[in-house]
Amino acid sequence: MQTDIEVRQPAAIERNKAIVLKFYGERDLKVQGDLLAPGFVGRAPGVPRFDRAGFLRGLAELYDAFPDGRYVNDNIVAEGDQVVTVGRFQGTHTGAFHGMPPTGKRVTLTAVHVDRIVGGKIVEHLRMSDPNEILEQIQPDASALASGGDLRRKTTKATGGLA
Repeated sequence: MQTDIEVRQPAAIERNKAIVLKFYGERDLKVQGDLLAPGFVGRAPGVPRFDRAGFLRGLAELYDAFPDGRYVNDNIVAEGDQVVTVGRFQGTHTGAFHGMPPTGKRVTLTAVHVDRIVGGKIVEHLRMSDPNEILEQIQPDASALASGGDLRRKTTKATGGLA
């Protein structure tokens, strides 16, 4: 087990940043899965907690719907065992997503992620983003939103909502 002093060493902090950057830079679910601890726990507002398998299912759905999608890091801050990334996922909607058929629209999802690293693995993930942001961009009829429609019901417990 790492001590607090070991976790706060510049080399340990840089290793943690590298793990998180590799995770978000990858699109290979096997590589991403290997970076998640077996007891991984994920959280996002409005979504039940999700485990490693649920997170990977959510990523698979995202990658299937947005095959050219990439996460762009605008900022990264690390302290101790936590790494915070601020960025955006951008991609083209060419596959079904949360029951919505492909639209060919280019989308952007802004997000803040807080990941905790222990023993070289991501053990905890917190995503702060608006689950409606992508859905609003691919919504075929914008009038549904203007009339107070709420697309969050499309997120699923099994996948932990949007990745």
